[in-house]
Amino acid sequence: MKPTRRKLCSRPVHTKASGSKTDTAMVDETLCKALCHNLIVLIHGTYELGIDPVFRQEAA
Repeated sequence: MKPTRRKLCSRPVHTKASGSKTDTAMVDETLCKALCHNLIVLIHGTYELGIDPVFRQEAA
């Protein structure tokens, strides 16, 4: 069953794409999506520029 136009328009815009119901959950989900997007952009950038990341190894 599709929601009516009135019901869609009464909801805030950011909740349409979010599956969360509470304000705190919506903020957490948005921050998580932003973090994931930034990680993806960082990874794509390292491959495009040919950067070979070197990670520090722990001393034994």
